[in-house]
Amino acid sequence: MSTKKLASIPASLGVPIIYISHSTPRKSITAIALLDFTNSKVSPQELLNEIKKPKAVKM
Repeated sequence: MSTKKLASIPASLGVPIIYISHSTPRKSITAIALLDFTNSKVSPQELLNEIKKPKAVKM
């Protein structure tokens, strides 16, 4: 999954990305993100569930 696609998931749920850093050593992406859930209507767990959906990210 591209970084752009990964970043679009919290954005589509209204969760602002404060900071994101990633590396793409081979076929996978390692990313660290700081997200602001202050005014969000979704919980961190709901966002994680969305990221884990098929075609999103291999965990």
